[in-house]
Amino acid sequence: MEMKKISLIVVSIFLLFLAGCTESTTNQDLLASKHQQTEKTVQIKTNITEETFKSQAEEFKTEDVIEEKEGKIVSNNTKEEKAEQKKDSTKTLPVSSAEKETTSKSQSEKSTQTKKEADSPKETKQEEKAAPVPKPAERNNNVTISINGKGVILSNTTIEVTSNDTVLTILQRVTKAQGISLSVRGSGGMSYVEGINNLFEFDYGPQSGWIYKVNGTSQNKSAGIYKVNPGDVILWEYTE
Repeated sequence: MEMKKISLIVVSIFLLFLAGCTESTTNQDLLASKHQQTEKTVQIKTNITEETFKSQAEEFKTEDVIEEKEGKIVSNNTKEEKAEQKKDSTKTLPVSSAEKETTSKSQSEKSTQTKKEADSPKETKQEEKAAPVPKPAERNNNVTISINGKGVILSNTTIEVTSNDTVLTILQRVTKAQGISLSVRGSGGMSYVEGINNLFEFDYGPQSGWIYKVNGTSQNKSAGIYKVNPGDVILWEYTE
């Protein structure tokens, strides 16, 4: 029995030894395969980088060659231009007889002009002493306004006018200055004179009221929008 046990122990130890050997060999094989794969990838990367460097070097070479050719072409063109400029500068155009005649005529004309200027100093002095230009007459910026009701409320009165004045603004200024009462409703194009000097519309019938005339002509526009001009004659009149 003891011999059987010993033999079993020996057999089991041998089997364990064989199993360990097989595992070590498989691990070594795996490591070797991984190492080969990494070497292959490194070689592929190096080949790619070498190809890219070669292509870039070829591109740089072609660009350098093109630049050299362009520089040679430019230098040749500049040389040709300089040579042509020198030729043009060395060439002298012959003076024609017609040009000589024109120059002689211009010189003779200049001499005659200088003689005339020397002979007539008195005329230039008289021209310098010319009469001064008269100043333009000042513009009259006034208008004339009068008011007639049941008699004369305001006789012809002059008042200064501005660019924005209307018939109504002139009436308002003159009545305020003269202390005459004025009643107006609305504004702008809707303004309407109801009464002047306590004389109102409809006081003497349904058709009675105030109207205005400019330069003798009655107007249909509202007095608030009718612009006046310097020299205009305005008349406010009460009608029945």
